[in-house]
Amino acid sequence: APSLVAARVRGSMRTFASDSGLAEAIDNELAEEEDKDPPQEGEEPPNGFAVEPTPGMRHLVATRTADGDSVRVTMDVFSNEDVDELQNELALQLAGGEGEEEDDDSKYFTALVEIHRANGKSISLQVDVDADGWEILAVQSPAMKLSDLTQADQRYLAPEYENLADPVQEAFKTFLEERGMDNDFFAWIHEAAVAKEEKEYVDWLRRVKDFLA
Repeated sequence: APSLVAARVRGSMRTFASDSGLAEAIDNELAEEEDKDPPQEGEEPPNGFAVEPTPGMRHLVATRTADGDSVRVTMDVFSNEDVDELQNELALQLAGGEGEEEDDDSKYFTALVEIHRANGKSISLQVDVDADGWEILAVQSPAMKLSDLTQADQRYLAPEYENLADPVQEAFKTFLEERGMDNDFFAWIHEAAVAKEEKEYVDWLRRVKDFLA
């Protein structure tokens, strides 16, 4: 009867060509990423914000207290579009082609700003952030939950922000700026999101490489 050791040896010998092809694609992508300048992490946020550690998670979180309000900014550094791009990149490499390098300046992220008051009242704002600035997309009171950003919801959550009167839009912008969410803050959080996204991506490549080894 075959020994248990022999069975284990046979089980560890991979014969499918897809294993070596995927391993090569992952190795090439990891080498390319590791050749880049490492992302600039650890820079302190401006305006009195503090960063909550979220290793291995897809969200970047910054918090502060301003004028008695509790402020929490949650930035999603990974989107469904990123998943599609990653799959296309690996498929192209498996086919022998070269993937396109994404420009960090072209990346944009969506942040959920939550402001809670001691009396239990709250408001939230969705903000799009890119390398050139930031834009409010929607406002809801009471504050929406993070899950509301990704779930189909039939409730009336908020009006189309762009349809609000200009003075109302400007007043909301000033409301955020007075609480430290200004150009400097959103420039910082954009850079921090790019750095976190890059770090999590490289860590993922290393885990897949380890699986294929």
